[in-house]
Amino acid sequence: MSEKSNRGSYVPNPKYEDTFFINRENETVKWMYYNPDSTAGGQYVTNVVTYEDIRDAANEKCDAQGFFDFLGMCPRQTFADIGSEWFDDAQAEFNEAPDLTDCTEETMQALKKLAAPGIDWIIHLVSNITCDICGKAEEGFLPFACNAHTHGMERYNHPDFQVVLRMPDEEIGWVLNSMGRRVQAGETFKAGDLVSGVFENCPVRLDEVEETGRKVLRVVIPDGKNRFPEDPACEAPYNLQTLPTEALCCEGGAVS
Repeated sequence: MSEKSNRGSYVPNPKYEDTFFINRENETVKWMYYNPDSTAGGQYVTNVVTYEDIRDAANEKCDAQGFFDFLGMCPRQTFADIGSEWFDDAQAEFNEAPDLTDCTEETMQALKKLAAPGIDWIIHLVSNITCDICGKAEEGFLPFACNAHTHGMERYNHPDFQVVLRMPDEEIGWVLNSMGRRVQAGETFKAGDLVSGVFENCPVRLDEVEETGRKVLRVVIPDGKNRFPEDPACEAPYNLQTLPTEALCCEGGAVS
């Protein structure tokens, strides 16, 4: 348990107990709080945590208290005791405008998002295309179907994702990258999950399917009336999303 958990009721700033200052250039976050229970009678505690520390804390898959307790154990910790030559400077720094305040769920999620690495997976899209030279359509898939999937989620000990609804490339990328970034931030998904936040007006569902000999999580998107494919009233082409991958893709499909 970090020393932070032993604080008394006194806080030097009535607006918040903790301040976080982000240094994007150095990829560090300075976390400060006041500890009234020190042997000196009070002190400012400064933890300098790296983005890697934040990612490690996120991988613990704990609540906000556990997340900040983990960060509080980092070795880069300094103290400014009352009466010392460093106290006034620490007090002034604590009262500057922070980037984030207090050890809340909101602050934890903001730190996870900040420290998330860049996209380190690839998206492979196989679909019907039109030849740029002759203009002939190469049709290897059912209309409005494709096989778009990620490669690289294994580094997070997580299945890759798949989309089989042929949307614009940018929208397919948005869906798959949104899921990938959430895995980066520490979330874990499984078949049957209903996932909110990918689209504003509906959740998506994850189904386990086979894709070229491996298990992936297919992102199943409901139709305009939020009906999933097993609903007899689900509109085409949304109703095709429960078909096996091989039933959507046949010889002649092209890579785009």
